[in-house]
Amino acid sequence: HSLRFQEVGYMRIAFLTPEFVTESNFDGGLANYLNRVTISLKDMGHEPVVIVASDRDGMILHNGIEVHRVMMKSSLRKTINVLTLRKLSQAIHWVHQSRRLNIRLKELHRKQPFDIAQYASYTATALFRWKNIPAVVRISSYQKLWDKHYNLKSSFNGRVCVFLELRSLRRADGVFGPSDLIATVLSEETHRHIEVIESPFLINEEVTDETVYRSFLQGKSYLLFFGTLGRLKGVDIIAEILHPLLSEHQDLHFVFAGKQTHYQGLPISEHILQKAGPYHLRVLFLDKLTHKELYPIVSNAYLVVLPSRIDNLPNTCIESMALGKVVIGSKGASFEQLIEDGKSGFLCDKENPKSLLDTIETVMNLVKEEIDRIGANARERIEKLAPIYTVTRLVQYYQSVIAQKSKR
Repeated sequence: HSLRFQEVGYMRIAFLTPEFVTESNFDGGLANYLNRVTISLKDMGHEPVVIVASDRDGMILHNGIEVHRVMMKSSLRKTINVLTLRKLSQAIHWVHQSRRLNIRLKELHRKQPFDIAQYASYTATALFRWKNIPAVVRISSYQKLWDKHYNLKSSFNGRVCVFLELRSLRRADGVFGPSDLIATVLSEETHRHIEVIESPFLINEEVTDETVYRSFLQGKSYLLFFGTLGRLKGVDIIAEILHPLLSEHQDLHFVFAGKQTHYQGLPISEHILQKAGPYHLRVLFLDKLTHKELYPIVSNAYLVVLPSRIDNLPNTCIESMALGKVVIGSKGASFEQLIEDGKSGFLCDKENPKSLLDTIETVMNLVKEEIDRIGANARERIEKLAPIYTVTRLVQYYQSVIAQKSKR
């Protein structure tokens, strides 16, 4: 492995992002991805540096990696309100954030040059990218697609944000994403090639914390959803099947773990409990958990249910499969890239409660040996996301982009 890593040579790489695991606004997928990829790059002998939007300025070390915080001044929000520009507040924030992050990049580059900069597509961080440094954008989401599946009405601010997002992609020397689905959609939108590079993953080997599991779930048979509790992730579809599912299986519980959103004007937990009816006492809600707390809960679930309307090779699916769990995902939402239906997990029809319920019943009727076999296949698939494969591929992509830019 070390010899293979040495083939690509030392690189100093900047990561510009609106979120990271060190910050109070840490919110999941993007931050977790950056944490894993920067640690992997450092282990391979490279020098990753994170430049993150923050509520303060300064530099800290995280796992031996420099994290440069760039404060997003609250005075900007006050100015927006004074100038009655609230309808464009999100777009203005994106522009301001990109400018501030890239100013810090220039300052750091002058002290010690970077070989390449990687930008997050989310919030259009590459809008003000500096042409002197080769730049790639990793697609973590796409506002237009996400708004469609959130069922949000088009707004002027939303349309401006989509414009900024696409503009930032066009300004990059290269664009890549983790899923075939997002690459296909953005290739059509931008008329440029989008490389597919799956995200690195290794189960965190830190000692787990079973306190939450023992307090609420030990001894219970349960199905699990974890992630953001909202329409995008199909939580309202799960709500539709709780009454018949819990009626049929009298000892079964359903557990939701993660940050809540609102649905039809109510906290989504209230909507879920209403749908569960007389079985609401067997529906349990847990707050957003650390990985130490979460992994014992995932490991002891009967199966994991993730009926997303859209996704981008989600961490929830990857983590569950890595722990040897059977996952039910939805067709057409990027799960096909991870799950071979019936072999390493199961796929149900998207936005179809009946299909989801039928698929759950299929899994519930499997014998333990079959469940274990599918779980083993799931774990084997996730082994292909080890950094030796994925991060080596990423560094080779960096080199190809640098070479192409130098020719131009």
